[in-house]
Amino acid sequence: MVLVESDHSTPLVRFKIQSPMGAVFDPKGFEGLTHHALALARSGTKKKSREDLDMAIDSLGASLDFRCAYHWVSLEGSVLSQHLDPLFSLAIDILGDALFLESDLSRLLRETHTALSEIQDDGEHLLTLNYRNHAKVFQPYHRPIIGTPSSLKHITLKKTTDWFKGLFPANETIFGISGDITKERANALFEKLPKASPSTKAHFKAPLFEESVESDKTFYYQNKPSNEQCNMELAFNAPRCQDDLYPALLLANSVLGELESSRLNQSIRAKEGWVYSVYSSIERHPDKNLLTITCNPALKFTQSTIETILNTLSALANEGLATEEFDLAKSNIIGSLDFVGETCHRRMFIECRNSLFGLSSTYYADLKTRLLTTSIEDVNEFLKTFFGTQHTTVGLVGPWDGLATIKESLPFTFKEMTYEAP
Repeated sequence: MVLVESDHSTPLVRFKIQSPMGAVFDPKGFEGLTHHALALARSGTKKKSREDLDMAIDSLGASLDFRCAYHWVSLEGSVLSQHLDPLFSLAIDILGDALFLESDLSRLLRETHTALSEIQDDGEHLLTLNYRNHAKVFQPYHRPIIGTPSSLKHITLKKTTDWFKGLFPANETIFGISGDITKERANALFEKLPKASPSTKAHFKAPLFEESVESDKTFYYQNKPSNEQCNMELAFNAPRCQDDLYPALLLANSVLGELESSRLNQSIRAKEGWVYSVYSSIERHPDKNLLTITCNPALKFTQSTIETILNTLSALANEGLATEEFDLAKSNIIGSLDFVGETCHRRMFIECRNSLFGLSSTYYADLKTRLLTTSIEDVNEFLKTFFGTQHTTVGLVGPWDGLATIKESLPFTFKEMTYEAP
């Protein structure tokens, strides 16, 4: 598939070679395999060493690198249109003629071990990594993309070489390009791409699930005595972008914690000053979405912050939105949709994502219509079900010894998280 967004006003071109074979497909016990296969392929080709490759890209004033997410992988480049052909030739070499060396893999694994060690001292990243890995609400997007100390032991040169060959299957690859480019030239570039055989997708197994939701209200914690504050997150399964309830989710998220005037921001930050920031956001995936609430309260304000968040969720479920909140949220979201495709490069990236998610090219125009026809009664009915019946999970990293009263006052099942140190 070729997606083209032309704009000849500036001589800049950006491209994205993308497939849906992301880290969610890493085999159990081989977490980090996709990440390391891509990094190893970028370490050099049979024609150019890593140093020569970097110098060639720099000499063009360009960028060219892989990106790895749970549900997609991509090779992305940016360059002046006059240098597009030589940069694209380098991309072809990387995809079709990468040189996988044991010495490069050893270096990459050392780098990852260092990164995993650094995470232990970073409460925010430790929470993201550990809470996601323990709470079932995140499945199948729960395993660390960069791997774990034990999984890195299983990542071999042969495994990464074989795995890379299947990451861009011929019938799944999307080529998006934007800027100073024509459709004819874009199609010609696409035909040059080396593509894996569709049959190679067979070794990608279905994403790993254990249970779809928590069995009850679960509070995951990890004791970090050295922390002066707590890193905290709540997560909920949420409607997909194409679901009928998605507009209601957007409006609820705005009122809950996305806007400056949101309930959480006004109560926890503006009024009480318990945190520097508190916000809710929607994490989007092709087959599910997540609504998360994130904040970093000081130890002495942690229990009050949790109780306020839970009371806010209960109030939304039982009482719904006020008319002024609903009108403000709807006006804000509809107004922001006008800027979704403000540049050709942004439009190209959106089209790539829409294709990956199975959304139509008119998705955002249709979403505006869906929002306009969503009533406050629709949103309040959604909130009653969403926060009124769904199990709540909380993740916290901080000095747990100072939070003993939380166990006595909150109706949760408490589970201590463990982190596999390098």
